[in-house]
Amino acid sequence: MPCRRLPLLLTALLAGTALPTPAAAQACAYWVAPPPTGNDANPGTQAQPWATLDHASAAVLAAGGSNCTVWFQDGTYSGGHSLYERFATATTFKAVTRYKAVLQHSGTVLRLFGARNMVFEGFELRHSGAGAAALVVQVQQDGVNWAEDVTFRDNVMHDSYNNDILKINNGARRILVQGNLFYNQAGSDEHMDVNSVTDVLIRDNIFF
Repeated sequence: MPCRRLPLLLTALLAGTALPTPAAAQACAYWVAPPPTGNDANPGTQAQPWATLDHASAAVLAAGGSNCTVWFQDGTYSGGHSLYERFATATTFKAVTRYKAVLQHSGTVLRLFGARNMVFEGFELRHSGAGAAALVVQVQQDGVNWAEDVTFRDNVMHDSYNNDILKINNGARRILVQGNLFYNQAGSDEHMDVNSVTDVLIRDNIFF
């Protein structure tokens, strides 16, 4: 099912949208790396990075940073991630090397429930294998707050063994899905399912 050459194709097709290097990041910058290098007890610096997306999101919000970038070192980050944080300004979660920071899980890899002002860029997101629970990425209301002002840009989302690769539904607004690659969706559902939302812009994506 996996197709390892497709990220290289996306790099070629999107050569005009290169990610800035970490050196060019804003002054507010944090770092994440897979264990054992990464540890959520660390301060989140380049020398002492955090280990998980969940912790990074909560810690950046608690620190009150503005327009921050959270850099993800190369490697595989296994497990599900549920983000509820509502940032006052755009907070960017970005792979240091395109498609080399891999988020994978045997169920939903990334849930954004009521999250606000988040950008995800340069990741590979996938189910870890057959028998996975539904969905790779889901964006929706948390029961009170809309999921809003969220961007997925230049990611590779693939290998859903159950249901949609990306589901945006039930109270999401001002969502941008741009320049991503989608492939290998299993079952009777969709690469992308968008319903019960407003102001969702989908453009310049590639579907296989």
